[in-house]
Amino acid sequence: MSSRNKRSPLLPRLFKSGRKKGKKAGGKSKPKEDTKKGAPPDKQPKEPPRTRLQRSITEMRHMKQLGEKDPERLANLLVSMFREAQQKEERDKQGFDEMIWDIVRKNEQSDESSDEGQNPTQHD
Repeated sequence: MSSRNKRSPLLPRLFKSGRKKGKKAGGKSKPKEDTKKGAPPDKQPKEPPRTRLQRSITEMRHMKQLGEKDPERLANLLVSMFREAQQKEERDKQGFDEMIWDIVRKNEQSDESSDEGQNPTQHD
């Protein structure tokens, strides 16, 4: 989960506007103010990191807006999200089943080896 927290939210990554960072719609960039070396830059108060709940609410609002603008695109997005969830669930189930079968096989092998040690076979 820690890698998920570091990555940007899912919807903004999926719905990039194609606009380059730093470019304005008018094409003109804002001139930078001259600052002397060593002078502290104007600091704006940093927003505290958003909680999981706040990120979820933002994502839902974004999905609502997307649904109002382009319902077909929202439907495709939801289908792909559900498909990914199902595939992950299936992989997890298979992994769990394999783990259980490995435990069963180890128990059977240990039972067989303990039986062989207790009942030596006699050869004529």
